[in-house]
Amino acid sequence: MTQTSFSVNIPSNLINLGIDQDEIQRRISEWLVFSLFSEGKISSGKAGKLLGISRLEFIKLLKTRGISFVNYTEDEIKEELEAVKILETKKKSLHKHPAFGSWDKQNKDGLNYQSKMRSEWDK
Repeated sequence: MTQTSFSVNIPSNLINLGIDQDEIQRRISEWLVFSLFSEGKISSGKAGKLLGISRLEFIKLLKTRGISFVNYTEDEIKEELEAVKILETKKKSLHKHPAFGSWDKQNKDGLNYQSKMRSEWDK
């Protein structure tokens, strides 16, 4: 990755706290990426790339810095909760399907069993 240099003025007492130039550079870069991500100007994947880490590592870094990864609006939260309710209803109705009746006596969850079998078949 190419880099551009420019001068940044910082209070000299930061150096007195034992923070060296490399640490200051890292923190400034991190802060800038966090800001761009929080403003919606870059994705989490792009943010990770800019910091030289994976998307998952970037999400974990957000958590350690107390920055929310997801900023849903109230309407978006309502939509998500409604979608969960619909999925729960569908799952319950699947368990009532006659094809799952034979699982009741075996103490097995038919959906989990089928998922396991399919993953073994796909190997």
